Amino acid sequence: MITFTQATTIPLRLIDFKGKVLWKSDFFKSKANFCKIIQSNGISGKSCRKIQEKAARESMRWGEAIIAKCCYFFMQITAPLMKGEKLTGYLLASPFLLVDPSELQPEEVISLPHKDKLAKKKILDKALSSIPVVKDEEAGQAAHQLFRIADHLSDPDLSGLLKVREAQELQGKIAEQ
Repeated sequence: MITFTQATTIPLRLIDFKGKVLWKSDFFKSKANFCKIIQSNGISGKSCRKIQEKAARESMRWGEAIIAKCCYFFMQITAPLMKGEKLTGYLLASPFLLVDPSELQPEEVISLPHKDKLAKKKILDKALSSIPVVKDEEAGQAAHQLFRIADHLSDPDLSGLLKVREAQELQGKIAEQ
């Protein structure tokens, strides 16, 4: 898991089915990380968990890691961890951006909840600059890599989910004809 974070620069967490973080990369040890700033100013951890759990269910449904919006303009990649056919947790690679922070629209950044905008601006800018920017194709590669890690950590493996994805791809080809 450390290798994933080093290779992609995307922070990674291992979360159990109850939402408890079992492992996290060094990114989250910083007091100025964006998730902590957002949560300290109005976004609850519950809303984050709901988004993450939904992405884990979607990942199971589609048989692959899911790249989705986390909150605001942040992105996440989620891959399920399973024991048999039961979801036991998930790998969450987040937050990351698909665009450079300087390309964000002012109203996107201004709408972030913070009490004293001037006092928080420096902290906000520093935290925003610490979030990795990932190109679309790199995000796709990271999703494949994360799914392989989840496959390795699952018992027995995620081959059942891979069959789901193959069936959906076949259905798509049939529908196109």
